[in-house]
Amino acid sequence: MTPAAYRLALRLASARSLLKRGDTVADVAYAGSFSDQSHLGRLFRRAYGTTPAAYRSAFAD
Repeated sequence: MTPAAYRLALRLASARSLLKRGDTVADVAYAGSFSDQSHLGRLFRRAYGTTPAAYRSAFAD
């Protein structure tokens, strides 16, 4: 794994935990230093097979 891929994996793992606790997709994108929500969405879907919003809603009460 390249250093850039490792950093991206860490950012996506952090995004996943923030989404799990209920943060908005926009806030997660900003906190993870993604350029915008769609940038996060593309990378998140590629890594986990689902959109950030769908992942977040799976944990909503």
